[in-house]
Amino acid sequence: MVKRIGIRFNLDKEYDLRIWEFLQDLNLKQHKSINKFILMCIDGYINQFITEQEQTEFIDRIISAIRTELRESAGLNLLKILSQPMQTVQPPEENKNSTADEKSALDFVFGNN
Repeated sequence: MVKRIGIRFNLDKEYDLRIWEFLQDLNLKQHKSINKFILMCIDGYINQFITEQEQTEFIDRIISAIRTELRESAGLNLLKILSQPMQTVQPPEENKNSTADEKSALDFVFGNN
């Protein structure tokens, strides 16, 4: 069974004109016909589209797996951290050569008033 489809070229539009001229100059010894060439181009486009779509889906699955692993790993590490006893942090000993700004900053960080 053979199906037909019509195609129009608006030669006033650069895009259409470029394709029309290309098809008119097509080497018919290399390509059996303009029809076969167009079908080959469409098939190549479909294969490329499917490949890109498959690659995108594959990348999405990888990203999802990494996110899941990171969430689970972060949860385990957080549990480990929370189960450890709290450690108090002592302010460093004041250096006699410290400036007033450094002392104020240390007081702010360690809550000394």
